[in-house]
Amino acid sequence: MHFREFNQRLAHKFEPFQIFRFSQNSYTQKSQDCFKDLQDYFICNYCLLVVTETVARVDYEMQDFATPIVSMERLPLSAMAGNQL
Repeated sequence: MHFREFNQRLAHKFEPFQIFRFSQNSYTQKSQDCFKDLQDYFICNYCLLVVTETVARVDYEMQDFATPIVSMERLPLSAMAGNQL
């Protein structure tokens, strides 16, 4: 799944004020051994800050939502209430 599509799903489910991507790290990894042929993996890690309306912590819920969608990537999420800024 592309980051833009994931971002749209996250916005639709949690309706945040703002989503900031403050870090992106991408790299290519090659893997081969005697049991499998050469495979290339493109891995991209994002760090997001999600600003929400409520003061309730939803970062764990967001992480649970994200984990099955972005299986190869790492996606740490932090949520902060808009009135705490």
